[in-house]
Amino acid sequence: MDRQTSPDIDLHVDSMHLTAYNLANVDEAEGQLPSTLSVSGTSIGGGKLKGDMKLNILKEIPNFYLDMQLQDVDMISLNSFIKEYATIDLERGKFSVFAEIKLINGQIDGYIKPFVKDLKVLDWKKDVKKGGFFQAAKEAVVGLVAKVVENPKKETVATTVEIHGNLKIRKLVHGRPF
Repeated sequence: MDRQTSPDIDLHVDSMHLTAYNLANVDEAEGQLPSTLSVSGTSIGGGKLKGDMKLNILKEIPNFYLDMQLQDVDMISLNSFIKEYATIDLERGKFSVFAEIKLINGQIDGYIKPFVKDLKVLDWKKDVKKGGFFQAAKEAVVGLVAKVVENPKKETVATTVEIHGNLKIRKLVHGRPF
C-alpha cells in the first residue's frame, strides 16, 4: 500500500476469508456456472461482508452470478473518504449495500441497492465552529434532502441502481472502443 498518496483514505476489509472451488478443472458438462467463489470479512467501520459467486471462467467473456452484501458499516469510519469527495462530515449513520449481478453470454443484468440508516449529517454548533456558516448550511441541506427521501417507518435512505447492458456490443466512446 502506498502511504504517500493524497488524499490518505483507508477503506479495507479485515479477516477476509476467500474460498474458490472448481476453477482449474472445469468441465463444460458440469453446467453453465460450474465454479464457485465465496468471500466474507469485516470492513472498516465493522461492516459485515458476504459474497457468493457462481462462474464459468473458460468463456471469452466469463459468465457469472454474483450475490453480495456489505451490512452495517459505521459511517463515521468513512468520514475521511466522504469529506474528500462530498466535503461534509457525518455525525452518525449505518451504511449497507446489496448487489445481485449476472453476466451470461455477454448480457449483464442486476442491481446495486445502497441503504443508509439513522443518518445524521449536521451538528450545527460544532459544524459552524469547525467549518463556518456556509459549511454548516451545506450540511443542513444534505441532511434535509436525506430526510425528504427517508422511509419514515424505518428511518432509512435507499435507492436501487439497475444494471443492464451487453458487453459484446462495442461502441465508440470518445474515439475508443467501449
